[in-house]
Amino acid sequence: MPEDSDSLLDRIRRAARQEQFLDVLPEEEARRRFAAVLDLRPLEAETVPLAAALDRVVARTVAAAADAPPFDRSSVDGFALRAADTIDATEAAPVRLRLNREVLACGVAPTVEITPGTATAIATGGMIPRGADAVAMIEWTEPEEAPDGPHLLLRRAVAPGGFVAFAGSDIARGEALLRAGAVITSREIGMLAAAGHAEVPVVRRPRVAVLSTGDELHAPGTPPPPGGIPDSNAAILCAAVAENGGEPVPTGIFRDEEAALAAALRDALARADVVVMSGGTSKGAGDVSHRVLGSLGSPGVVVHGVALKPGKPLLLAVVGRTPVIVLPGFPTSAVFTFHEFAAIFSGNSTVDLLDPKTGEYNTPFVSPGLHLVPGWLRMQGVVFRPGDARFAGLEGREAVRRAAADPSLLLVNRNAGSGTRILLDGLLGGARPAGYANQPKSHNAVAAAVEQGRADWGVAIATVARDYGLGFLPLTEEHYDLFVPEARLERPPVRAFLVALAEPEVRTALTAAGFKPAPRDSGAASGALDRAS
Repeated sequence: MPEDSDSLLDRIRRAARQEQFLDVLPEEEARRRFAAVLDLRPLEAETVPLAAALDRVVARTVAAAADAPPFDRSSVDGFALRAADTIDATEAAPVRLRLNREVLACGVAPTVEITPGTATAIATGGMIPRGADAVAMIEWTEPEEAPDGPHLLLRRAVAPGGFVAFAGSDIARGEALLRAGAVITSREIGMLAAAGHAEVPVVRRPRVAVLSTGDELHAPGTPPPPGGIPDSNAAILCAAVAENGGEPVPTGIFRDEEAALAAALRDALARADVVVMSGGTSKGAGDVSHRVLGSLGSPGVVVHGVALKPGKPLLLAVVGRTPVIVLPGFPTSAVFTFHEFAAIFSGNSTVDLLDPKTGEYNTPFVSPGLHLVPGWLRMQGVVFRPGDARFAGLEGREAVRRAAADPSLLLVNRNAGSGTRILLDGLLGGARPAGYANQPKSHNAVAAAVEQGRADWGVAIATVARDYGLGFLPLTEEHYDLFVPEARLERPPVRAFLVALAEPEVRTALTAAGFKPAPRDSGAASGALDRAS
């Protein structure tokens, strides 16, 4: 009897014994200590098809592989024509145009050039034919039969570029489409598809092992014995892991026994990037998680006890490089602390202003109180299809002069107000060559028009000419600098940016991308960089 009594007393003492928390910390301090020992570098990248990309995280910057739209297209049902032919059109005196014998439905490549006094029927989304620079809405027109064939009566003038969606006006080939770290939604999937991508590089989903501990737990759906309860935490946590972008790895239910739990944890650490446990983290005699984690490797237990309601018994540990988060066993506390602590694993402006009077970029526009910081340069030049003998052996300015005087050569211009348009207008000296009214808003649209044969020449930057496989005759270097208010030069973000701009790695990256880093010897601008560094 005495031995039996001692044994019973020992069991009672063990059951009553409580191991105190290591230290109950404020929430922010717990986060700081945990973050200090975490390796939060992104996981390796993997490439997935667009159909599997929803809710994934972009691993590296994705550039557009194609223009969107891929060609100049009509944005209305109507007639492709030359805007210059419509200037005098009114309701009382419509302009009469001869209709070409083709209809440009979607997917149909034009074969007939728009010449003066002609028009071609075109559907919304149809490809703009060579020679056209605008589309007239069908509502403004009336067909007319004549002995020499069908004609069109147009009752309203159309501006150059009217109802034309230019190539690359939505997305330009080569532009940054998605940045690293962006979460892919249905919108991004549509953008990727439109820009010519069938797959995308994403960060691998973190594998999260989910363990449940407790002698009272049983698998859901099985009748529990007296005192037993179904393990709802594992189901909740696996779903929460998936919901937050992870890959759940359920491992099962484990008893509050040190050897078994240690073996389960070693297995989980070998299989997963993060380990999440529920139960085994309060002060009772059966809660052994903190003792086991203290023996598995450094840095071990970082936090045991956080001033949260619910969730005070939360335990945060790291074994090697793998985070281990031991959540309270009560379901509400487990879910709350999971989202609070586990779900974490899931400038200045440029202007290229060209002064048409001096031919200088940016400097003439510096006003008192502003510093001009040199940025980078890019070469503007004449683009044309390789093999076109009309441009062979010419210097850029001579190519512009000759092309402007040749009515068989069709220009694709740029929009009024752009630096490229100002440059070209200066070179043309008042001339208005064929195609002058065709005015897309991007270098990509110019290159696409030349590449596709809808125009013969234009002015664009060297990097775009390279991307489209076009010939290129240099004209001038276009300067991209930064205006920085003097009062903001000492702000830490501005200083950091200016220092980065001068770093050899940044300048090397600019050169590799086809740009030329600007020199640093421009007076006040150089002084700004020197002060920042």
